[in-house]
Amino acid sequence: MGITTSLSGAGGFGKTTLAEMICASPRVRQRFKAGVYSFAIGREVRGGDRRAGCRDHQVHRDTEQFSDPTEAGRHLGRLLDHRERTLLFLDDVWTDEQLEPFLQGGTHCVRPITTRVPSLLPVGTRTIQVDQMTLDQARAVLTWELDGLPAPGQLPRSVTTFVVLSLRSVGSPALL
Repeated sequence: MGITTSLSGAGGFGKTTLAEMICASPRVRQRFKAGVYSFAIGREVRGGDRRAGCRDHQVHRDTEQFSDPTEAGRHLGRLLDHRERTLLFLDDVWTDEQLEPFLQGGTHCVRPITTRVPSLLPVGTRTIQVDQMTLDQARAVLTWELDGLPAPGQLPRSVTTFVVLSLRSVGSPALL
């Protein structure tokens, strides 16, 4: 198995968005010339009902069908073993049963995984915690490239948030 990295944390903090941005990056696509593939798994996908959708395109133009997820994973691993560096993004993994088929073979495959359950990850997985932003981080994101705003302490927090969000939606601090 190749390198595995995880983005883990509670729901709604941007794990999937961050991973999708990474996968779409021209630098990443250049590094993984054999392909960047995204599989949306999700909480409800179980056993033989494995309907994890590949969001980009098929890893191989293979029409072979499998009812057993483990056998499908072995087949995918064999296909990946014959490829150069490949990135296989596994989004929203909830159980070992969902993850295990994707960990077969693929010695040149990098597997970023998003999950709310870091305990299911293989030993040695590098885990990056994606969590709630601090107030300073949120302010920096919201006010990025908006010049001419009052200093953070000059307005109450609720007013500042409203003003910044309003300006962000119209794109101009000149309305103050």
